[in-house]
Amino acid sequence: MFPGSIYGAFIDSIDGLADEDQPNHYWMMYVDGEETQVGASEAILLEDETRTHVVVEWRYCDVSGASHNQASLKSKALP
Repeated sequence: MFPGSIYGAFIDSIDGLADEDQPNHYWMMYVDGEETQVGASEAILLEDETRTHVVVEWRYCDVSGASHNQASLKSKALP
């Protein structure tokens, strides 16, 4: 996990597969199918009486062909 981002800690390796082990590939966090705009340590998962669970998943994504905000956020260091 990379703790030095201003957007919180991001997952950068799962089961030995790390960010950019393949060119332009990063681990991205999704909550209920939506890419998060912050790191795992800053994501807020909401539940209430009608919503009793959320789905959190990490996907190893090729960011070369599409806009993935998380990939750029991972590299923004603390001031």
